Amino acid sequence: MSNFRGETKYTAVDGIDELKEAIIDKFSRDNNL
Repeated sequence: MSNFRGETKYTAVDGIDELKEAIIDKFSRDNNL
């Protein structure tokens, strides 16, 4: 049984949506944007 849960493929060129949203939220919160 694999531990990778099918997450071993290349990501899209523009990145992972959940990660981008988390980064935007962090910068918005930390920098009052």
